[in-house]
Amino acid sequence: MGASHSGEKSYLWKGGRHLTKNGYVRLSLSGKTRCEHIVVAERALGRSLRPGEMVHHINGNKQDNRNCNLLICTGSYHKQLEARMVRLYQSEHFGQG
Repeated sequence: MGASHSGEKSYLWKGGRHLTKNGYVRLSLSGKTRCEHIVVAERALGRSLRPGEMVHHINGNKQDNRNCNLLICTGSYHKQLEARMVRLYQSEHFGQG
């Protein structure tokens, strides 16, 4: 087969991005993998997320990691947002909630 190639020259290279089974985009950066939404949020903030901070996808699409779709919040607020989204979805689609 000849010389082996790594990184972008490897036939296995997928651009350094892949989807998790939960639907999140993961990036391969400097030999580590990180969730893309966290990387994008930290770059926008200019700092790492603090303990207890989470990133919420406003439109519910875990692959939409644009700055305008990401909200940094506490874990408890994130749970409230997710519960509200479920209630709204049920109300809209099933007349429940």
